[in-house]
Amino acid sequence: MRKPVRPRPGSQGSPEDAPEELVRPGRAPAAGTAGTADSGDSADSSGSADSADGTGRFARASRRGRTGTAPSASSSRSTASAASSAEPPSATTPELPPRRDPDALEPGRRSLSLFGRRAGRGAVATGEERGSGTVAPPADRVVSTGLTDRLEERRRALRSLRLRRLGAGAGAVVLVAVLVWALLFSPLLALRTSAVSVKGSDGTVTPAQVRKVLEADEGTSILRLSTGRVEEEVTDALVRVRSAQVSRDPLHGLTVTLTMRVPVAAQQTDAGWKVMDGDGVVLETAEEQPSGVVIVAAADGQDALTGTQVKAVAKAVGSLDKTTRGQVAQGTASSTGQVTLTLTSGATVVWGDTSESALKARVLAVLLEQGAQTYDVSSPRTPTTS
Repeated sequence: MRKPVRPRPGSQGSPEDAPEELVRPGRAPAAGTAGTADSGDSADSSGSADSADGTGRFARASRRGRTGTAPSASSSRSTASAASSAEPPSATTPELPPRRDPDALEPGRRSLSLFGRRAGRGAVATGEERGSGTVAPPADRVVSTGLTDRLEERRRALRSLRLRRLGAGAGAVVLVAVLVWALLFSPLLALRTSAVSVKGSDGTVTPAQVRKVLEADEGTSILRLSTGRVEEEVTDALVRVRSAQVSRDPLHGLTVTLTMRVPVAAQQTDAGWKVMDGDGVVLETAEEQPSGVVIVAAADGQDALTGTQVKAVAKAVGSLDKTTRGQVAQGTASSTGQVTLTLTSGATVVWGDTSESALKARVLAVLLEQGAQTYDVSSPRTPTTS
């Protein structure tokens, strides 16, 4: 950087020998000066030269700290000009702009602080209060407003869930109660004797007799009726019925299937002819001798038969098939329970006791195909004829 040339002592007032004044960048010469410098200007120039000299030293120190590239003359002049034109710092520190309050946003867009905390009204001082130096008193702080709301919503949801479950449970209980009442106690499935059907009867038992037995159960739900109890009622009330099977018919009826007792024997008494089945159960008492049954009587010189002897004969006759039974005219039993049958042909069948009656009946049916006077099936596995 060129230093200004000072005038020599003898040529201070000579305009020709006056050096060119160094014009600072960004600064114009004062109006009314014609390029000559007075004593004040000389002093100014001297001060500027000293300042420029200091700036040059600063620039050289800066160059030593850099990469070593020499700055251009124009940059050196710019740095010297900036240093000379810089104004001294002011004694007073300028006021910083007020800090922007994040909560002082538009209504409805206020940001939530950490953990959902939100400043209450009056907790933030206004601009006037900050400027005046007064601090607003702390307002009541709302702790965890968002968390409280969520907890309240959760409590409401749990309460609503409990109510819904309670309502669903109560509704289910009511529904079950109504269903139970409708099926078991209402007239929806009540028994009507007119809807009872009877099957398997041989004509000795009519459907009207069966329905009369079930009159006590009229109006009772068929689901509450015990089929086993109904079967016992029918068999106990109707002696001709050996067994009964009951099934439910929607919506108000029952189907009763009967197994009838078959009369196989008859015994003459003072009251008349007692007709019995294969179990010795008296089915009826007839005034005249019934046909198609075996007559139970005591043998010649034998006392009247006891009930046990009569049942033994009835059981032996009852085990025979219908064809074989048609060939038997009379049956008797000894005091020891040994049964003897007399055929219509005059032949005799030694039956023995009542054990293995079904096997004896099958063996006798085969032996009758052979002509004989005596058929001994008391030992059915070793039968004999003579």
